[in-house]
Amino acid sequence: AGYCVHTIYLTAGDAGHDSFYWLGRERGAQEAYQSIIGKPTTWIERTIQLKGGQFVTQANPRGNNNIKLLFMHLPDGNLRSNGFAANNFASLAKLDNDQIKTISSVDRLSTYTREDIVTGLTELFAALRPTVIRTQSSTDTGVKIHDHSDHLAVGRLVRAAYIRYEASAFANKLMIPLEYYTGYSIAEAPSNVAGEELAAKERAFFAYAEHDPAACRPEQPCWQT
Repeated sequence: AGYCVHTIYLTAGDAGHDSFYWLGRERGAQEAYQSIIGKPTTWIERTIQLKGGQFVTQANPRGNNNIKLLFMHLPDGNLRSNGFAANNFASLAKLDNDQIKTISSVDRLSTYTREDIVTGLTELFAALRPTVIRTQSSTDTGVKIHDHSDHLAVGRLVRAAYIRYEASAFANKLMIPLEYYTGYSIAEAPSNVAGEELAAKERAFFAYAEHDPAACRPEQPCWQT
């Protein structure tokens, strides 16, 4: 529709693998957005530095600043927040619960405390000036299919940053919407997307999946999983 869409990825989604995997997932995210844009484009990447000294990668289509993908490259915390050996078993959930004091990005360029993440998100909100913030749910509603620990932790961290942003930017006099997305447990809900809307969603997902060997492909039985 031509609106600005700025997406912040807190974790690299590395699943304990090396940079070839998580960089592939970043490329897949770009391809998914390109599918939605509907025309070929070259993506421009640059590194930005937060006030705390940490580094974030920003990608946008050439000549189009309405779409920005920002990658903080924090490590995948695994399904149940126990992390992976490649990153000293660190996870956002452990950081949020004060089980660990710091967490380092998978590219080893940045280290964050919980306060650093909340402050960094608040800084990005101030720079991007969103009119609505959407994030992952901090509540696990699953009965048999539970959500990823990173999703739940991100919901809590974004909520903390949102509260701080509202106070600093608007003195709590203007409340912009904060909306939550259900994660993996949405698989327990009835289907409610069909027709061309579903086809467009599939095109975007499969454009991404070409760059993620862990994702299903169009010719595979995706609907069964």
